[in-house]
Amino acid sequence: MALIDREFDAFLRLVVRAMEPYLSDIVIVGGCANALYRHHPLATESLIARPGTRDLDVACPTKLISHGRRPLMDLLRAAGLEIHHYGHAHPPVIKFTSKKTPDSVDLEFLCPRKGAAKDRRGDETIAVEIEESGLTAQALRYLDLLLIAPWEISLTRVPGFKGLSALPRVRIANPLTYLMQKVLVRDEHGRTASKREKDCYYIYEISVVFRNVLDRVAGAMPAIEAKCPAAWKRRFVTTLWRLFNSPGAEGPVSAARVGRAAREGDAGAPEVDEVMIHAAVSRLVEAVR
Repeated sequence: MALIDREFDAFLRLVVRAMEPYLSDIVIVGGCANALYRHHPLATESLIARPGTRDLDVACPTKLISHGRRPLMDLLRAAGLEIHHYGHAHPPVIKFTSKKTPDSVDLEFLCPRKGAAKDRRGDETIAVEIEESGLTAQALRYLDLLLIAPWEISLTRVPGFKGLSALPRVRIANPLTYLMQKVLVRDEHGRTASKREKDCYYIYEISVVFRNVLDRVAGAMPAIEAKCPAAWKRRFVTTLWRLFNSPGAEGPVSAARVGRAAREGDAGAPEVDEVMIHAAVSRLVEAVR
């Protein structure tokens, strides 16, 4: 059994080892975080289908201070990772791949977006140089949330990693900040319909995986409110309710569609439908309201 699959897991091991001196500065987000949630000590076992991911997304501050450490860019290069530049913005967005795991798996850094929504050329993709070495991160709105009160997990709990010794602990996005960022970013330019649908499934997945500790998940709200505009919470709660307020609403319909597709590659997973999804997420909505 693997976290995602053999190629992705090998890439994650390589990256974690390379970034070890900086693990206290970064937070694993995206689909990899969803997969890791299932192995957190607070999680309840679930057999619902797991959507795959080929992206390893990590959130970080807009500036990484070395404090005597070797630059992160140098560590990634020394581990054999290759740099690829994307987009027309300056500086460009950087993604990292490895010849050791060539199956379209990549690493990208993300950081909070400040200031105008577009750069001077009108490019929606904005990268920020987070290290003098030239390392850049894609700047996204609401990314600030993912750096608030992150959780930790030991990779020794994760299938495919259990046989490895001395693995460092990694930080993953707090489930509530993760949910908020997913909901608030829905209407951002460039958020495709397929991504919005997958986000709905991720929301359902968190509702199921942490179904026995939803009050504890919701308990992160005071820390979030202390660091973010009050309007963010109001819009999050309102939008989450609108998305999942009935079995026929956008959230359950989208999540069920993604679940059916994911189940095709996971025959042992149970079938889920819109009624089940609505019931699960309704408990989450009540916990955070």
